[in-house]
Amino acid sequence: MSALEPQTAREALVRVFSRHRRKLRAGTVGADEDLEFKKRLQSTKADDLSPVELLSVLFGYCADAASFKHYLPRFLEVAVSDRRSGGPSVADLDIFFESHRFAEWPEDERAAVEQFFAAHGIAASPSGRSALASQT
Repeated sequence: MSALEPQTAREALVRVFSRHRRKLRAGTVGADEDLEFKKRLQSTKADDLSPVELLSVLFGYCADAASFKHYLPRFLEVAVSDRRSGGPSVADLDIFFESHRFAEWPEDERAAVEQFFAAHGIAASPSGRSALASQT
């Protein structure tokens, strides 16, 4: 597969993963803080969340595959753009690729992720695990 330009690869991710909706299940933070954060998530597009907010989303609201996939284009964008941003890292995402069984995802979703990695010079494997772990 030939590498796409980074922007084209991101657009493909957005197109493929736009069918997934977030579920916003209770997170791991305190009840009052959680309620405020949930309100912000409901009124804010993924592209407008800060890297630090995205890290909270990843570890607090992505136990289900649909929520993880909903935010995946933004997670990946942040992970490859600035590793010091305080947002999700490629290693953080690796945990979720493994727990959400990346190898069993539909072909179009796996291809979009692999094309995104290729566009950013990240060698991707079909399982996601080894390719992501090597980027930390």
